[in-house]
Amino acid sequence: MNYPKTPGMELPFERCANFRELGGYRGQNGRRVRHGVFFRGPALTNLSTARDRALYRRLNIKTVFDLRPSSVRRACPDPLLDGVERIVGASGGTGVFGAAQEAAPKDAGDAMAYREILRAAARGQTPLLIHGVSGRGATGIASMLLLKMLGVSDEDAIGDYLLSNRYCAGAKLERENAENFLARVRARYGTFENYLERACGVGPQALAHVRERYLEAPQG
Repeated sequence: MNYPKTPGMELPFERCANFRELGGYRGQNGRRVRHGVFFRGPALTNLSTARDRALYRRLNIKTVFDLRPSSVRRACPDPLLDGVERIVGASGGTGVFGAAQEAAPKDAGDAMAYREILRAAARGQTPLLIHGVSGRGATGIASMLLLKMLGVSDEDAIGDYLLSNRYCAGAKLERENAENFLARVRARYGTFENYLERACGVGPQALAHVRERYLEAPQG
């Protein structure tokens, strides 16, 4: 479908701010993340206009990870969509970041939601959407991990995380939080590839297949 393909740019929804895709970033060996595969955004209850719902349907999303706290999901459930597998990734009342959602993301090895998202990508359960309430904290960390799995640089992955400050009114995500999160992954596992293998079950052969599937040579 036709929409701006600049990495990190919002899709042209009317009332669904911070709905973006991860395509276009430079990954392993200079190849680009394919467009139309990985999406990130706010709660799907924001799809409140006919135009926005039509645009969403054209994305053909097959798997949705809902990272909102369970109390929020109960109060404002996602609309039921035919042919979509919906996976909830948070529990209790505080979501996957715990009590300080925006300020202190947990170690990736302790966050089942993050691991399940990476495993779903490895299994080919795409196009895939990750969303929270506004698509900032937990959604941003999960998106950063997907980009790292595809060999995207720390700078670009962190930059995508911080773009929520542009698209979400009042957002104040800090670079230091994202940097510290990646540092904790490496401190615990040594390399990101070790994290994927030991915490997520995505070994070298599976990772090579993931990158072959989701990366492409740059156009032109």
